[in-house]
Amino acid sequence: MSNARHLNDFTASAYCRVENCHADGQSAEKGPFVTHGQYEHDLTYAGNSGLMTFANSGVTWGNSARRIHVSKHVCPWFVARVGVSDLTLDDVVVVTNKTIPGSGMLWVNADGLRMTGCSSDGILRITQSSSRSVRANLIQQCSFTLPDDGSTLVDNSVVSPVSFSDTIFRGVNGHTLAGKSLSFSRCEFYGGVSATPATFSSPSLSIHASRLYTCEVVVGNPANNSRTDILNLQAEHSRLDFAPLSGTLMFCQNQLLGTELLNLPAAGDRVILAQNITLI
Repeated sequence: MSNARHLNDFTASAYCRVENCHADGQSAEKGPFVTHGQYEHDLTYAGNSGLMTFANSGVTWGNSARRIHVSKHVCPWFVARVGVSDLTLDDVVVVTNKTIPGSGMLWVNADGLRMTGCSSDGILRITQSSSRSVRANLIQQCSFTLPDDGSTLVDNSVVSPVSFSDTIFRGVNGHTLAGKSLSFSRCEFYGGVSATPATFSSPSLSIHASRLYTCEVVVGNPANNSRTDILNLQAEHSRLDFAPLSGTLMFCQNQLLGTELLNLPAAGDRVILAQNITLI
């Protein structure tokens, strides 16, 4: 254990490994695990704990890093929001600590992002500040417990497609998921305490084989060229509002239990409604 300001600090470094290193100096200003963003690449962190932030020292340093792999890490704050390409996170746990302001935050850059088995219980923020990677953004087998703050989870800076699979969102009501292209496969959404609807406003939105529980959701994008596909959805005691939708819609083979559909457009050339089951 160490209370060092920068227990591990990489600057212009490459092909390094950090293992079994643990920090109790958890405040943001101390930053036990950092890179300065001076084009660090091919770094591996395994089995460590402590606050972690990458390429976050400002434009003077370059704001860039690439191919960082973090596995089995526990921390109160994880930020890799600026110019971090091809970031891989496996079994990273971000937990709130009442003594650390802003803790519980997980903020990542959607540029070749891969996350597997990760969790957080604070603010989740996915933005995009670089477009260097040829690797798809994939978030799978993760669990996010969201605060009741109405924040945006995926914002409009994200122009690269982001795919979520086998992932759980708790407290999604009141939050916004935007970005140019989002897909959800076998995901679960729990509404939470807020009565404010969640907004899924991506112009290319696919929700497949997923579940909604007590959710308030506004679905769709007002752009004429938008496409929304909702297939094999199981919705329980939820409300879906399609009011902003003006593009194409496929709403097929969904099971709706105690669920209300508002402003669902009629079937036509750009709207396909088929084999939906409504249960009371």
